[in-house]
Amino acid sequence: ADAWRKHLDATTKSLHKVGVRVVPVIKGNGYGFGRTVLAREAARMGMDTIAVGTVYELEQALADFHGTCVVLEPFLPTDRYAVDVWRRVLRLHADRVVVTIAGPDLHAANGAGATRATTATPSSSGATLRSPYRVRPT
Repeated sequence: ADAWRKHLDATTKSLHKVGVRVVPVIKGNGYGFGRTVLAREAARMGMDTIAVGTVYELEQALADFHGTCVVLEPFLPTDRYAVDVWRRVLRLHADRVVVTIAGPDLHAANGAGATRATTATPSSSGATLRSPYRVRPT
């Protein structure tokens, strides 16, 4: 574990030196470590933001990490189960959650309680997330 932490710290430090903002992505089973372990490591490293894959991973991330959580899977208003989770989580933690919007769903995300959003733009390496912006209530 010590060698792994040294590697994480050195990599993050070198990226920060050249102006790169690091946002750890914690999804699925946490790459075999478990999501809770990785969230705690992000906090130990002084990270203020983490990303999770889906809204279904969000509640645990918010419990394990006290900064901002970006949800990479875009908000989809036609997924009733996901919208119910979004509403429940955003009711309590809207100030700590950044919702990804990939289409014309900003109004629907705002209706579910989103106050911060980002847009996903396809790129050769997957997707690029724009800096979060505040969602104005409608």
